[in-house]
Amino acid sequence: MSLNLTNTYTVRHVRPDDVPNLPTFFREAYGEQSVFISERFLSFYFGSPYMPVDLATSLLAECKETGKIVSFYGCRAYKLQLFGQIVSMSQNANAYTLKDWRRRGISGKMVDYVHNNNEGNLAIGMKPSTKDFYANDGYNAFGGDPMPRFIFNLNEKTYEIIEHIGQDLDMAQDLLPIQAAASISDPNIIQITPENIAQFQPDWYIDLKGTTYRDMRWLKRRLVAHPFVKYDVYSYVSQGKIRAYVALREENLAPQNYKIYRIVDVYGAPAHVPVLLRHATHEAYTRGYIYIDFAKMGNIYDSELAELNFTKLNGQDGALIPLVTAPIEKRNNHEFVCIQSKTHHATMHRLTLDNAYFTRVDCDRDRVGRLWQIPEELR
Repeated sequence: MSLNLTNTYTVRHVRPDDVPNLPTFFREAYGEQSVFISERFLSFYFGSPYMPVDLATSLLAECKETGKIVSFYGCRAYKLQLFGQIVSMSQNANAYTLKDWRRRGISGKMVDYVHNNNEGNLAIGMKPSTKDFYANDGYNAFGGDPMPRFIFNLNEKTYEIIEHIGQDLDMAQDLLPIQAAASISDPNIIQITPENIAQFQPDWYIDLKGTTYRDMRWLKRRLVAHPFVKYDVYSYVSQGKIRAYVALREENLAPQNYKIYRIVDVYGAPAHVPVLLRHATHEAYTRGYIYIDFAKMGNIYDSELAELNFTKLNGQDGALIPLVTAPIEKRNNHEFVCIQSKTHHATMHRLTLDNAYFTRVDCDRDRVGRLWQIPEELR
């Protein structure tokens, strides 16, 4: 069904028969090396643990005369734990309009539609002007500050990286001293893999009013058995139950080719988080990684991170460390978090930094970006 009509284009939901045509659009939008030209990647990326492929919440605009796709607004199926309810949401993933079709109101129509018709929407990472637009349009922007970053510096080479992107070296040396990573041996720490995940049950509930709904299906698909990105998932296990976990991803800093560990997600009882973070820092040290980076929205785990000497970088201090890695470059910290629901509007605005929690696992940026980053047989 068409949602909006003009003399030149139609905006509508994506249909299954559109999938073979989407790579052609993304090739023109993002180039030959964009991972979005892979049908297999698209099918996985816009699927969910609860539905194999779910592009139906995404929108596209097509030329009425030729049927060519000229704009795309990607939404990913998502479940939010909201004050004891499980709410079906959409993660606003990616949006692009071909240059010749801009300034025709296409993007505005798409934003209006998802705002008014989806049960809820979560967007992470955007320009400040977009964040302000969302805030004025009824989204909860959590005070308007971007996600802070938590850094555990392991090596002098971190300063080389910071100097390379033109950031304040003196500030970096002051805020990010080199830390020692103590060795740790705890039989309760177990790496979760596709081979052993069926042995465990989740027991990681924490009393947050707003966060991603995490169950074992979600953990397996999103982190443990992800076909395109390798994550190291370490858990604190007691009596066969996962009480907490940390998910990490190796990233390469080009062109220097230094390696870092990025914490993508931490979840579970705060009492078990410090030992997992110690394990992560020691693992990073033994592998020769130069620092660990973690971005999150919400105050939970602040004290545990401080206890282990992670440095918290608020606001634009978060841009001291590169936000992009292929290649590294100086960019502002635009990791703003905005969440909205017409159905649960008042409840969404009861979410604060004290009772909500979002991490990079909820963000479109945590994915491969280029076709060469995935094995040829998966393209």
